[in-house]
Amino acid sequence: MNNAVMHSELIAQNPAALRRFYVDLFGWDEEDYPEAQYTILRHGDGAGIDLAIGAAMPGLKAGPTTYVSVDDVDAYVAKLQRIPGVSIIQAPYDIEGMGRFAVFTDPEGNRIGLWQLPRA
Repeated sequence: MNNAVMHSELIAQNPAALRRFYVDLFGWDEEDYPEAQYTILRHGDGAGIDLAIGAAMPGLKAGPTTYVSVDDVDAYVAKLQRIPGVSIIQAPYDIEGMGRFAVFTDPEGNRIGLWQLPRA
């Protein structure tokens, strides 16, 4: 599944209210990570990709991020650093048991994440 869109995220000023909005609207299941101020919303039958709601923080303002599955986050970040107009806004970072990720903005300013699943 490398290089496939695998996750979508909305960073919010009020993540609890936005989470409630989507749960009430679509009836999605919630997987809450309160220590990270993060909730993953999924359709009960597993259809589609998940949508996560996270809190805005310094350097990460409200808005959408689309995540792409990659086999080596660091290699992609190195490649991105050579492309004019691209900014790395979250350097590669490990989340124990979940994988490694980074976030960049493309030349048009769109926020895209890279996600590397944990190696078996």
